[in-house]
Parts: sequence; C-alpha cells; structure tokens
Amino acid sequence: MPILPRGPAGSWDEGMVHTANTPLEVPRAETGGGATDEVWMYYGGTNHMHNRNPSRGERDHQFGLAKWRIDGFAALEDTDKQEDTITTKAIRFSGNQLTLNADIKPDGYIKVKIRPGQGGLDLKALSDPVTGDHQKHVVRWGGEDDIGNCADKEVILEFRINDAALYSLNFTPDG
Repeated sequence: MPILPRGPAGSWDEGMVHTANTPLEVPRAETGGGATDEVWMYYGGTNHMHNRNPSRGERDHQFGLAKWRIDGFAALEDTDKQEDTITTKAIRFSGNQLTLNADIKPDGYIKVKIRPGQGGLDLKALSDPVTGDHQKHVVRWGGEDDIGNCADKEVILEFRINDAALYSLNFTPDG
C-alpha cells in the first residue's frame, strides 16, 4: 500500500503523485502552537497519467500537503474488540515516566504491566486504563506516573490492548 495514494476519481491528484524525497518533522513550536507534533510531506499531483489526457476536463497540476502523526506510519493494532497481550523483549530504560503515542477508540484501552527481565514479582501491576487519541499519553498506576524505581533495570513491558492502535512508546523525565 502506498504511503501517499493517488486521490479519488475527479480530484486534481487522481492521475499521479510526486513526493519530496524526505518528509519534514514539524514540532509544535514551529507551527505557532497550532498543530501538535506531525510529519509533513509536500507533494505534487496531476489529474492525468504521464502523456495521457485526463478522462474529463483540462490537465490540472497542483501542490498538496499530507500530514501524519509523529511515529504514525506503523502501529500494533487491535480491532476485534477483544483484549490482546503484547510483550516486549527485555529492555533497559532511563527516565521516570512512560508515555504512549496511541489512538484508542471510545470503548478501548491500553494497560501496561512492568515485569522484571529475569522473572519474579511484577515491578508495576497493570496500569490504569489509557484512553483517547494522544501522542503523549502518560501511563499511571493508581494515579501515579513515577516509574523511576524500574529504570536502569532489565524489564519486560506487557501491554493489554483492546480496540486501540499503539504507535510508539517513550521513557521520559517527569513532566
């Protein structure tokens, strides 16, 4: 599937789409506080294919702007409305807060458990449900988000995901 497909029949970009060779990462600060962090790709499009005339009307060439959520090109996704479990391999992290870039449908959720990499008692039991569509969900356990006691240890993350798309995760300093 193309990352940027041609437009629908009758549109200015139904025939061909030509993209720049590199997308742009646009932080909030550079958009005057308007859009959240996004990836932008400028592209040109036409309503005809190479040397063929369009099926109706005159040839049309225009420029467009496609926008995606940051880290939004691939996701671990659950759409069957039944909870699935996703487990990472053992990792080490620094920081004291876990954030998720996720699109969670109205009846869905993501919960996270932190287990020691070598077995033993869970370092953090299942988290409070994460809900909504945000790029920086802060994961909380009983309302608390501090996971500094798990940092610099080998841990396994276990995600319980239901009707949601998990794009990425990040460990950050608090706040």
